[in-house]
Amino acid sequence: MLSFDRANPDSNTLSFCGRPELGEDRQFKKIAARGLAAAFSTESKPICVQMIIVVDTHMMDTRDAALDTAATARRSISSPWPGAQSPRCEVGPSESCLGRTPEGARGNSASIPHPNPTEEIPAMKEYSRWRSLLWVKGEVVRIQSPAEQVLPLPGHGSDDAKSELGPWWAKSSYKPIRSFHLIFEKLGFLASTKTRTICLAVGILLVMLLTTALTAVLLLGQAGRSRADVDLTVDLGYSKYRGFNGPNGVSQWFGIRYAAPPVGDLRFRAPQDPAINTAVQEANKHGPLCHTSPSNSLDTSKQEDCLFLDVYAPSAGKGKHPVLVFFQGGGFNGLANPNQDATSLIKAGDHDMVVVTFNYRCGPYGFLASKEVKADGALNAGLLDQRKVLQWVQKHIHLFGGDPKHVTIAGGSAGGASVKLHLTAYGGRDDNLFHAAAAESQSFGVELTVEESQYQYDALVKRVKCDTAANTLKCLRGVSIKTLAENNPNVISPGGGGGTPLYMWSSTMDGVFTPNFTYNLILQGKFVKVPVIFGDCTNEGTVFTPKSIANATQMGNFLKNNFPKVTPYLGVIELLYPSTPQNQFPSAAPYWRPAADAYGDMRYTCPGIFLSVSYPNHSVNESWNYRWDVVRPENAKSGLGVTHVADQGAIWGNAGPVEAPLSPMMQAYWTSFIRTKNPNTHKLPNAPEWGEFLPKGQIPNSPMRRIHFVNDVKATAMETVDDNLQLKCTWLNAIGGRIGQ
Repeated sequence: MLSFDRANPDSNTLSFCGRPELGEDRQFKKIAARGLAAAFSTESKPICVQMIIVVDTHMMDTRDAALDTAATARRSISSPWPGAQSPRCEVGPSESCLGRTPEGARGNSASIPHPNPTEEIPAMKEYSRWRSLLWVKGEVVRIQSPAEQVLPLPGHGSDDAKSELGPWWAKSSYKPIRSFHLIFEKLGFLASTKTRTICLAVGILLVMLLTTALTAVLLLGQAGRSRADVDLTVDLGYSKYRGFNGPNGVSQWFGIRYAAPPVGDLRFRAPQDPAINTAVQEANKHGPLCHTSPSNSLDTSKQEDCLFLDVYAPSAGKGKHPVLVFFQGGGFNGLANPNQDATSLIKAGDHDMVVVTFNYRCGPYGFLASKEVKADGALNAGLLDQRKVLQWVQKHIHLFGGDPKHVTIAGGSAGGASVKLHLTAYGGRDDNLFHAAAAESQSFGVELTVEESQYQYDALVKRVKCDTAANTLKCLRGVSIKTLAENNPNVISPGGGGGTPLYMWSSTMDGVFTPNFTYNLILQGKFVKVPVIFGDCTNEGTVFTPKSIANATQMGNFLKNNFPKVTPYLGVIELLYPSTPQNQFPSAAPYWRPAADAYGDMRYTCPGIFLSVSYPNHSVNESWNYRWDVVRPENAKSGLGVTHVADQGAIWGNAGPVEAPLSPMMQAYWTSFIRTKNPNTHKLPNAPEWGEFLPKGQIPNSPMRRIHFVNDVKATAMETVDDNLQLKCTWLNAIGGRIGQ
């Protein structure tokens, strides 16, 4: 139960007293407070909030109970207070709150001792920078803060301290702030049942009208298309390639060179145009794959000369088909989707699309960063390879029947990371290279600055014995690929938890292609405004997390290995991801699943929600989100659950037996989006309408809604993102830019 107090209109403090409903015979053994605070302000006067949560310690998990109470507190507020200022909060407790019994509670809560503002919580000593955020005395913990102090502040001289962004929720255009749940409430994700019903009804009507109009336009467009067979020999100007007719009415061109070999002096440089070759080349064999990382030996099946692409197109018809450019995943350390076959996808899309897949440089070959590379090379060379492909598509895709004015970029994992990096490239500059985007299990790994990346360069230089050379980069360019491959392990990150990161090489904040961290760029509205799909699998982190993690310290070290700047925030993460009887599994230590859930939410799930929120928040309404929750029985038993990129097989038509029943529905949604920029235009007749993440018109207090794919095809339906995940993502998204995401 909960009570709300603002008895004194001159006070600048709002107080909440409450407890979870525990049953009438429960006795309080002690009082504890858990949860996150909130702060509001009026245009005329700042407002502070203090929350005192009463929890029975006999409950299985007091933290979960407190979070439930916090959610109740959030929903109880109905009076709007626009704006967000920085008040000076009162230190003392609200006597009217502490001096009465919360509704439904037994006994007299006046006996609750007052917090002592000078006493620290031992477990939270590292949070001295929080500036009067937490106090404790006796059995009461109070969390109280103005809005800008809900999070630790950046240190002086840090990159974030130089930013004028301020708290990320302050950038929202949604008003008013109405609740405990600062960020998402300000973005307007809580609506009454009546409001939700009205919004849904209006949304369905609008989608029906839009679908009818788009269908008519598409039918007219199809009627005017030529049905002559596509030419198998294409002249690209610099070379001619002869493709072949593959199965299911799909023509294919394999191994098309899109850039010069990045070897010798071109190693660690931006991709260059290919040399002219007047001979007709047979395009019937995939080009070699790029080298991967880490490695301690040379993989002879891969080559450094690897910048090739494949094209799949309908065999019949020269019409201007929509184009999909697919970015492979692999953590920027390898290519996880080599030679992806697009035949099934094109067939599912009524042979009305062209697909381009390609290789790009990974590991140190594509993402080496240092002051030396910055001076005489190219930072983020792997991303520049991708950009080169997008430019190639604009110039040549019409020869394959593709429409350069209707290009969708897509990818999973690091492919999804590539999507968001091109959305924000050059500060969100729109070069008209693509017109829609879809990211599955989008990765927000840590980005280092050039200076922070220097240790990687120095370690590589030393391992290949170039450290004594007058020009170390020139020496690296002269080293054989065998030597590089044999000396390419992951190394411990400075500031980490004593271990190596899962993926050492990644994009660098270079000040040009990536002028800031992605979170910050999105907050500033510096991204290309196109229709988007983002989504994730339910248990993104389980396949990455060691099952041996036994306690909170080990969990913190694992997170620090992959996010070295996360240390100041580990205390709150431990509160949000406790070890409980409900998340224990055979052959796994107690903190495996908490660590896996935290890692998965930090790197994949919460960034997707953040992106889906940000598009409508910047007046782009075509934003869809999904959750893939199709679990294999053995994974459910082991605790792996629905693992990272488990949805890819269903999208591409090569799913396993558990996922296969969902594949026709998934392919229909995805090909519809590729063809019309809307997943509903060509969805299956019995499939649910995939509603937008937020309704059109930025309706305040609207729920976040996404489509939920489950094992039972008929049970797939829209769902609202649950409060617990919203709470976690509120915190993780707010610190994202501060930890280098």
